Amino acid sequence: MPSGRVHAAASAVLSVPLSGFIFGATANSSLAMAIGGGCLAGILLTPDLDQETISSSEYSLIKYTLGLGFLWAMLWYPYARLCRHRSPLSHWPVLGTAGRLLYICLPLAAYQYFTGWQMPKQWLPLLPFAVAGLALSDALHFVFDWRWGDAPRRRSRR
Repeated sequence: MPSGRVHAAASAVLSVPLSGFIFGATANSSLAMAIGGGCLAGILLTPDLDQETISSSEYSLIKYTLGLGFLWAMLWYPYARLCRHRSPLSHWPVLGTAGRLLYICLPLAAYQYFTGWQMPKQWLPLLPFAVAGLALSDALHFVFDWRWGDAPRRRSRR
């Protein structure tokens, strides 16, 4: 089964050619960065946030933020309690992506309400492309788990 490091590396590697392809096809650097950024967001918004133990990405965040990443892990603990690990609600590409985005919108909405922060209006048209990049990262995660995880092994015909 692929480790969290393998999933993170795959998301990072996917972001480069995908961004390059989008930039080459559209000559729009903002669009290319939004899709690439969505892929990179897949490292932190990984389907493995459904684990009750600290995931590889959460561990790295805790390590490199001098412990502040523990708040991120605490934020996702209720989600992990609600979703069984590798359930369709958390690991299926479109359904899992939508579920995690809805879950993260709750604290973001509270933050916006209490601070008055507003998202810059020029970001709004790019959001669907960032979500598409995240969904592609999640799809890659799903394929890795299916191919090298607990999926039934194909029998050789010898």
